[in-house]
Amino acid sequence: MIHRQQFAILKKRIDLPGYKSIDMEDGWVLSYHEDLPVYLDKKSQTFLLGYAWQVLPERGTPEEELKKLAEAGNDHISESELLNCEESWNGRYVVISGGRVYLDANGMLNVFFSDAGLSSDCLLLARVMGYEEKIYTPGTMNWMPGMLTHYEGIRHLMPSQIYDYRNRAVYARELLPGTFIQGKSEEDLTDQFIECFCHSLKQMEMIFPDQRLMVALTGGYDSRTLAALAKKAGTDFMAYTMEFDTIEEGDVEIPPKICETLGIGHVYVERDRSNYSKEREEEYIRYICGLVRDEDRLYYAYDQFRDLTKTCGRCVLLRSGIWPNLAYKYSRFFDNNRPADELYQEYHIDAGSLEWDSLHEYFTWCEEHPEKRLDLANRFYHEVRSGCWLAYIEQGFTMLDDVISLEPVNSRVLLSILAAFSEESRLGKRHQTLITGKACPQLSGIPYGNSINRKGSFASLRSKARRASDRLRQMGFRNAVQLYVKIIREHYRIWILKRKH
Repeated sequence: MIHRQQFAILKKRIDLPGYKSIDMEDGWVLSYHEDLPVYLDKKSQTFLLGYAWQVLPERGTPEEELKKLAEAGNDHISESELLNCEESWNGRYVVISGGRVYLDANGMLNVFFSDAGLSSDCLLLARVMGYEEKIYTPGTMNWMPGMLTHYEGIRHLMPSQIYDYRNRAVYARELLPGTFIQGKSEEDLTDQFIECFCHSLKQMEMIFPDQRLMVALTGGYDSRTLAALAKKAGTDFMAYTMEFDTIEEGDVEIPPKICETLGIGHVYVERDRSNYSKEREEEYIRYICGLVRDEDRLYYAYDQFRDLTKTCGRCVLLRSGIWPNLAYKYSRFFDNNRPADELYQEYHIDAGSLEWDSLHEYFTWCEEHPEKRLDLANRFYHEVRSGCWLAYIEQGFTMLDDVISLEPVNSRVLLSILAAFSEESRLGKRHQTLITGKACPQLSGIPYGNSINRKGSFASLRSKARRASDRLRQMGFRNAVQLYVKIIREHYRIWILKRKH
């Protein structure tokens, strides 16, 4: 198996096909696959690995900023200056400077570390350490949450952490800049977000002159907001929708209407049941160590991405997994800014299990290093849902030929602007309707998919009934009822907010 677009920092070179190596300070060696972009400032021994671009129009590219910092310093870049620059970057990247490792906003380029060193690939690091290969098998929570992995001694770096591989120490950093947005109206925030996001998309487009940009489009808020912004920015793009077994009416009917209104092409990638390959599914699971089990593994098993590239050629897929970071999706699992028992009951996580230990360690870290601008519900989504679940999915895309996947909301500045919207706006997704309406008012007459999905498909109703039955069996009647009361209250609150606006 070739670990594409991956890297490792060890005391020795990695001898694998397609890998290159660079000698670093103190006997460390950076090994990386040739498909992974690498920028090196030799003077400061600072490395930028992966794809990174600028969000703020008044600033230079990440490479230009790193070079400027190195020229102004004494053969090193100070951490405060680096963090000040990096907060306005977007992309999927890691920065290495002064022996320390800095993740992008949501950790989309994974970092796993141990006493032996670190790598973006858990399996690659395990092999270097001489471990026998093993695959993580998730339970009801379909991904490995938190800081631990199924390999003893191999840990996962969280977005709120900085790792120093020279002394094997972990330090805290703020997830969102604390002073970037102050005292602005929601109209001003909307304008500022559109300006920054459009500049970001144009900067990103320059990195991929030979690939077609494809927006992953459903009937929901997140992908529509992205499509509206891409159109506003003047980006040359198309949209696509992947069919899956339980796809609902809104996700089939709405995307073509959006694309027709925007005047862009739309590709619906059907799922041909005869194309399924168990070997491809197992290959995908093995590649990401089984750290997540999601629909993307089935897209790979049914060869749907190959069907997409046959139609559209080499693609950069723009996906919308980070939008919900600040929408209080997991608020029912937290009481008084602490994890509630329902979190563990919902996912059948027993005390003493690997998942329980990992989450317990994560919540302890959060208590010791609180965030000023994020409550625990949104921080959990940011770091455990996006920083683990979504990051593992993004790693799976590096298997694909002619496909690059990126999350274009993966920027501390963009997330800071979104965080400045009121809780009510974010809870009801009003902030996204404001952004979409300002960027592309012509979309206002198209309903969202949930208004169609409420009609219900048989597959969707069957899935909900099965989930309810499972909750009753696993949680018990009383606990399940308490959880559903929280869910109903949450949905009612959102409904009231949408009625008001």
